[in-house]
Amino acid sequence: MATYYYLVLGKATPGNEEAFQQWYDDQHLADCVAVPGVKSAKRFRIVNGVGLGTVIQEPDFNSFAIYEMETDDPVAVARELRLRAGTEVMPLSAACDRDASVKYIALAAGACARDDQN
Repeated sequence: MATYYYLVLGKATPGNEEAFQQWYDDQHLADCVAVPGVKSAKRFRIVNGVGLGTVIQEPDFNSFAIYEMETDDPVAVARELRLRAGTEVMPLSAACDRDASVKYIALAAGACARDDQN
């Protein structure tokens, strides 16, 4: 089996950012990890967007999440996540703007780490 990453950019409905953050961290991540093939999940809160020339701007999304999947069929795992969304095993929050989310399936392609142990 290979390791894939499911990347989700998301945002809250207007005025509901705190409810969105709480629902995502306290419920949604665990619901997603319960899906066969999903090994782990981690969410990041986006604080700024950075445009051309490093211009700081309002971000298009409130957060992004990375789901680690171990599977031979990442599309099937992503499909199962989508099928469960909004059901009793994966309730959604009205604070989540589902129409604004963007999702990708990715493979690790490179890495680099700084060695500060000198």
